[in-house]
Amino acid sequence: MEAEKNCGAPFFHGAAVLMAGPAVNLLMWLISSAAGASDKWAEINLGLCLYNLLPYCQLDGGAAISLLICGSPYEREIGDLLLFIKMAVSAALFILTIAVDSSLLILFAVSVFLLLGDIK
Repeated sequence: MEAEKNCGAPFFHGAAVLMAGPAVNLLMWLISSAAGASDKWAEINLGLCLYNLLPYCQLDGGAAISLLICGSPYEREIGDLLLFIKMAVSAALFILTIAVDSSLLILFAVSVFLLLGDIK
């Protein structure tokens, strides 16, 4: 699934739709934390929120950034900067997998697949 790049559409409408998913995860984290629910449940919702905000085009954060820079005179340069950030996120996940916890391997693998999907 790919977000439609329609530079003529109102930015705030598209951004609101894209940010609805992370906003619900953030709201669930706040409610779960305030209600004293399971720490795992709250952590999962916060993790999902943060993961969806990563700048990969297939995730909500990347789609919102694409919508924001669509038609900008610096669209190409910003795209190159985002590619560098995506590679840095994948590298950081690789280092964390080796140094901290091997259970992060799945996050690293997903970040690599998302990075490969963004390279066109």
